Amino acid sequence: MSSSEGTAIKGQALSSSGITYGIKGTVMSPDGYSGYFYGGKFCVFGNVGLGNINPNFKLDVNGNINLTGELYQNGNPYKISWSEITNTPTTIAGYGITDADGSITNEIQVLSLSENNLTLSKGGGSVSLPTFSGDNWGTQSVVKDGTLEGNGTSSTPLKIAQQSATQGQVLKWSGTTWSPGTDLSGSSLWSQNGSNIYFNGGYVGIGNNQPSYRLDVNGNIRVDGSVRADKLLIPTTEQYYSIAGCTFNPTSNTSYIYSRDINCIVINPNQASGDADLVAPVHIPSGATLEYISALVLDNGPATITVSLYLVTYSGGKFNLGSTNSSVDSSSPQNLGGSLNSTVDNNNNAFVVVVRCNGEYNSGAYYRIYKVKIRYTISALP
Repeated sequence: MSSSEGTAIKGQALSSSGITYGIKGTVMSPDGYSGYFYGGKFCVFGNVGLGNINPNFKLDVNGNINLTGELYQNGNPYKISWSEITNTPTTIAGYGITDADGSITNEIQVLSLSENNLTLSKGGGSVSLPTFSGDNWGTQSVVKDGTLEGNGTSSTPLKIAQQSATQGQVLKWSGTTWSPGTDLSGSSLWSQNGSNIYFNGGYVGIGNNQPSYRLDVNGNIRVDGSVRADKLLIPTTEQYYSIAGCTFNPTSNTSYIYSRDINCIVINPNQASGDADLVAPVHIPSGATLEYISALVLDNGPATITVSLYLVTYSGGKFNLGSTNSSVDSSSPQNLGGSLNSTVDNNNNAFVVVVRCNGEYNSGAYYRIYKVKIRYTISALP
């Protein structure tokens, strides 16, 4: 139907009660239109229901809404706020907003922190964060080892632990942890000269906290190289210097030597007459104190065996420092002994042992010299 008056179709229901229809259209085809309006504007002064025969609002939709554009309110883009959600369970499809009970008074609005736990709880105000209360850690626990102390709060600040450190020490990395140590470039008893360090005051103890010498070591010392010292102090103990009888040599009457072997030297008085002197050098360290001389001899005849220690000067002087002799005849070896009291000075003197067998012989008498021994003590080696 068409009209030149501006109204193509107009419907009016005059009844004032009941369900009436100004215009009603029905189609049976699922592809048909019960109403089709093209061009112009579509104006409805009452409520419009979509899928709802009893609309209570200007637009009352029973079902989902699909918008290809924006939703405006009073000419401005419209954004849904929580205050506009009704008190009925509501879901706004497409926006992921769901309120199970439709109430805005029990939403998550309080954030609290207790030790290591962060808690969200219901509230009626604005969202709150923990506030500063005097330290930077709050109520958290500080995990630390022995290199740190304190808990990071204002009352007990976190700091480096002392770890038995003494004044002037610094922390040094051992490869596994930090520990106190001496800083040679800082405050230290040691001084540095190039790549060398030195110490001019006091004593140094190793294994000894009360040193009495420049270097006082309680324990053994290993040296791969040499040790250089002007004088080497050693404990004062008895030392011995022994001379084997076979090493003596005659100064005169060489015919007196009857025989010698590794055990002794044998004098046979039948070979000659007069005194027989046998001599051997002595090598005892300078600074030693000579105390005693002894000899093991065999004297089975009337002759006397005398053993003496002589000091010989480089100017030709000779001094007897002590002697011992055989006083009785014996067919068995006997020990002789005599005291000494002299200090060895190898720089100015030499020392020799002289064994004399006098000329009172009987035919067939033999005299043997087995060994000579000198006892001495020493407290320092040059």
